[in-house]
Amino acid sequence: MENYRSTTNIVKAAQRVITASGKSGCSSSDEKTTRSSQDEIRQDMKPMRGTGPSPRVLACKDGKAEANFVVNTVNSMVNSGELTPSSTVAFIYRTNAQSRLLEEACVEQNLRYVVRGSTGTFYKRAEVQDCMCFLKIMY
Repeated sequence: MENYRSTTNIVKAAQRVITASGKSGCSSSDEKTTRSSQDEIRQDMKPMRGTGPSPRVLACKDGKAEANFVVNTVNSMVNSGELTPSSTVAFIYRTNAQSRLLEEACVEQNLRYVVRGSTGTFYKRAEVQDCMCFLKIMY
């Protein structure tokens, strides 16, 4: 299967993770059958975007440190000329709760951003606006 989204290094890293996760021995036989057929499909992926940079694993103290690292990295890439100020960069996160920290880091460091998806930006969510209104009234 051809993969037009990811570079060779990303696909290879994903394949190593998939292979390693199948060796844990913590799943039922039905899950193993489903997983093995899905793994075969993923193992057969042929990246079509060139080599690309090697992925790196990073452990941060907390979510705020992680968000600051991401935004600092983008700003550093702009400052070094790797990216132009008009370049598009995507932050992909697993849970919507992570968006708040990324948004705060972007605001603090003057990095323009747009949130795509069903929930919109953290601060425009109805429950957050309700809380902000309540806090304005209280304080």
